[in-house]
Amino acid sequence: MTHPCTTCGVCCASFRVDFSVMETQTQGGSVPDGLALADRVACGIYEWRPSPCREFEAGSDACERARLRHGLAPLTDSV
Repeated sequence: MTHPCTTCGVCCASFRVDFSVMETQTQGGSVPDGLALADRVACGIYEWRPSPCREFEAGSDACERARLRHGLAPLTDSV
């Protein structure tokens, strides 16, 4: 089953994601350098996502509010 965060993207569309340059690969982190600036609303770097994204929990109150704001059903309804 595909993780909902790889196809949803409303957290990226709803919230600014700030992370340290130290999380990019050239600085020893896991975020691919070429993917640090994404212009689409779906996660293309989920397995390499930076710490703010790792801290944002799928199905949390903030997640559910963002999904509703973008016309998507709550994750709790689909799990």
